[in-house]
Amino acid sequence: MGTDAFQEADIVGITMPITKHSFLVKDAADIPGAIAAAYEIAGTGRPGPVLVDITKDAQQATAPFVWPPKIDLPGYRPVTKAHGKQIQAAAALLAEAKKPVLYVGGGVIRTADVPIVGDVRDVLTDLDAAFRGATADAKPDIEEWWSYLDGLRNEFPLGYAPTTDGLLAPQYVIQRIGELTGPEGIFASGVAIINNSSLGMVRQWQTLFYDGRHSNTDLNTGHGTIRIPDFVKLAEAYGCLAIRVEKEEEVDAAIQLALETNDRPVVIDFVVSADSMVWPMVPQGVSNSYVQYARDHAPAFDEED
Repeated sequence: MGTDAFQEADIVGITMPITKHSFLVKDAADIPGAIAAAYEIAGTGRPGPVLVDITKDAQQATAPFVWPPKIDLPGYRPVTKAHGKQIQAAAALLAEAKKPVLYVGGGVIRTADVPIVGDVRDVLTDLDAAFRGATADAKPDIEEWWSYLDGLRNEFPLGYAPTTDGLLAPQYVIQRIGELTGPEGIFASGVAIINNSSLGMVRQWQTLFYDGRHSNTDLNTGHGTIRIPDFVKLAEAYGCLAIRVEKEEEVDAAIQLALETNDRPVVIDFVVSADSMVWPMVPQGVSNSYVQYARDHAPAFDEED
């Protein structure tokens, strides 16, 4: 490193702004320690990617393998446990609140009557226990708040508009998967193929805010396209049972066949409409008060005094 050799690049310097940390390993003996430290940093505190750049001569050298290595990370002390006084103060505010809401993330950015720093799982666990303690003698009266929330549920129920091109609505597919699999069903983003043949989120923004000028969002994987890639053929090449579904009357049978198949993975290519949209959404540059639940439709919130 540092000799301006052929194809040499400062990968650590390049990646430092976009990673949680980056390591440069020049000695083979340091590899186990660097890998262990990378896992420790990536998985503790606020999770994030860690790069380990191992030079070629270190990869080719030999060294005694020592595991587990001693990890020395001076100054790295991630805060995961929130301060007890802050937890108690937040629990007291929740107990007194007439309209309690946990607004995690955005709430921290917008306002912080009781600033809390810690791992969200640990914080919520501790906060739940503290809240139960604060309300043990008197249950908070939030009937009016629940009545308001139930009114919102009735006014804005879950639903979706039928497609105009005769193809499936993705919401219908997910609804039927949930109903047929029951509580054992798990939805994992990037596993099931809800094939809208496009970069859906970007296409939705182009439709709504750029007068339908679709630029580089069509992927040619769906109905009436050249299907590159063809998910059915690709799945079959890997030994999977592959099913393509393009009509509502085909959905249930495909899901049932997948549930009954235990000797190999199953891939179902649900070909849905490229024009289907995801709601609710918040346009760019405005607050959550301008949330839309359908195209050109937004709730008319009552202004607070």
